[in-house]
Amino acid sequence: QFHYEAYKHITRTLSKMNIPLLYHPRSEEILTNKYYQALCFHKGKVPIPQTGISFSIEGFKALSKIKYPQQSVLKELSDYGGDGVSTYPNKESLVNSAAKMLWRNEYCLFQKFIPDSYGKSIRVLCINNKPVASAEYVNKADTFKSNSSFGYKYFSLVSLMKHPKRKQYESLAIRAVNSIGKAKDQVIVGVDILDSKKEG
Repeated sequence: QFHYEAYKHITRTLSKMNIPLLYHPRSEEILTNKYYQALCFHKGKVPIPQTGISFSIEGFKALSKIKYPQQSVLKELSDYGGDGVSTYPNKESLVNSAAKMLWRNEYCLFQKFIPDSYGKSIRVLCINNKPVASAEYVNKADTFKSNSSFGYKYFSLVSLMKHPKRKQYESLAIRAVNSIGKAKDQVIVGVDILDSKKEG
């Protein structure tokens, strides 16, 4: 966090000097916060799994009672590469983990678990607001996460450049990018998509 604060000061300075950056500081603030992303996606009508946040243990208990009674996902607000993402089989273990994070002065959110996208996701790479590549990550280690930051030893990468749904994936990715902010403020963006037969 200390180094990230320094990084933010540097990028704001460069932005004010009109020096090109991969992300404008206001876009990067959204891209590094799962809850800000969820708010932008909701406003831009980009579908995401049901998402809830609280800032107290009682709030998380209420959320779990009403909306997250079964297997759910807990995400740290500012994790990277799936490091702060976990699933929990019941509301008690979910709330317990959220409480421990609050005790460490960290925030998290709950999301609905999408079982039929277990261990796989679509990645659309956009450069200057144009889709340039589409692929599917498939986890070979039999866990629910689908992220290449764990290394290609545990994941396979399948090209979707000739897939019949490629245009649909790319259209959704551009909507996601545009929901974050001005297209010129985000040079390179990788958009992760879950394709669920049940949820869409």
